[in-house]
Amino acid sequence: MVACNGRDHWTGEPLRWDLLGNYDSDESGRQGASYKRARAMQPTIDHRNSEPICDFVICSWRTNDAKHDMSIEELKEFSRLVLEHNP
Repeated sequence: MVACNGRDHWTGEPLRWDLLGNYDSDESGRQGASYKRARAMQPTIDHRNSEPICDFVICSWRTNDAKHDMSIEELKEFSRLVLEHNP
C-alpha cells in the first residue's frame, strides 16, 4: 500500500481511502450501479501476475473492473480499440 503513494497503480488517480471497510451489500443491492459508481475510486487489489508468484498492485474498483483478468498488454490493446472506435 505504501508503494502506491495513495494512487491507482494503472491510472495515477488519487484513491478514496475513506471508502475502505464500509461496503454495504444491502445498500449496493438497493442502489445498483449508482452505488458502484460512487465507490469507483475505492482502493482494491489487482494482480499483475499470478504465476508462479503473485504480484499485486493497488488500484481503484473502476480500474479493476475494467481490467478484470486482462494482462496490462491486453488492457492496452483493448483501450486502443475503444479509443480508435470512439475518437
